[in-house]
Amino acid sequence: MWTPRKDSWRLLDALHHQPRFADLPVVAISSSEERHPAIREVLSKPFDREALLAGVRRFVHPLH
Repeated sequence: MWTPRKDSWRLLDALHHQPRFADLPVVAISSSEERHPAIREVLSKPFDREALLAGVRRFVHPLH
């Protein structure tokens, strides 16, 4: 994950260090090998649509 000001890394740090968001599952789409403790799953670029949907389904619980 790369941004000119590294905003995404600051967001991940904030999520990881705040107890109410510490268990929030983060699925990242990235072409790099860098990891962060807040990231639960990484999809490599280019990613497959079905792989993205499968990753989201692993962390989203049905409403019914």
